[in-house]
Amino acid sequence: MNRVKSLVQSTLREDFSSRDDDNLLCIRVWEKQGSKPKMFLENFQAKLIVGEFGIPESITRSRRMLQRKHVSLRGNLYEERHNADTTFTDQYRLEFDDIY
Repeated sequence: MNRVKSLVQSTLREDFSSRDDDNLLCIRVWEKQGSKPKMFLENFQAKLIVGEFGIPESITRSRRMLQRKHVSLRGNLYEERHNADTTFTDQYRLEFDDIY
């Protein structure tokens, strides 16, 4: 996890657009891990399965943790995502409270 975390951190520092796009972030991290644009799918899959490439869940989890701790790594959508999360939680809580 620490290996992926350091790659995610450097990617977020270097590529501003990856701060708001998890798909792009995964691609950039995989490129740092050795993925090539014309790599055969079977080769990519094999490397992903054996752990040479970080899994998307680990990459995005690292992004969330790093952005929570480091304001400088946040993208333009950070506040919007957190406001939407708070709104959802509040709505869910109201619906749940109505049941009881």
